[in-house]
Amino acid sequence: MPRSHLDHTKSSNWTVLIKFVAGLVALVSGMAIAVAFTSRPTCSVNPSLCDQSLASLTQTLESYQNIGGVYPSEAQGLEALISEPTDEPLPRRWTQTFESDRALFDPWGTKIQYFYPGQQNPEFPELVSAGPDKTFGTEDDLSSQDGL
Repeated sequence: MPRSHLDHTKSSNWTVLIKFVAGLVALVSGMAIAVAFTSRPTCSVNPSLCDQSLASLTQTLESYQNIGGVYPSEAQGLEALISEPTDEPLPRRWTQTFESDRALFDPWGTKIQYFYPGQQNPEFPELVSAGPDKTFGTEDDLSSQDGL
């Protein structure tokens, strides 16, 4: 039985509608992905975010010490979490924690400073963020040992 002109028009309208909806979904998904990659939380909006980042990195250093028996030296720095140290003090066991140095930067893109022994509590490492002004030694710096 041959298809009528009316049947062809209905089918064509549905095809156009499906293509339109699929295109709209792709556009919205692309915009959501772009927003997710370009928007970064800042500590000026939520100051505890920086503290949480420093606390998380401090816990990572504690794990390093539990596994390896030592904290990285200042010379080894936080890079000891990325590649196995070759100079003393050598950890008795070493596990790579991070694939890249992205975790070693604060939310403003400044590399976190590492001190061991810590300045306020020499028994533990100290991590310092330069804060929103991206300059170390200023009032907005954040330390993992603040409040000790």
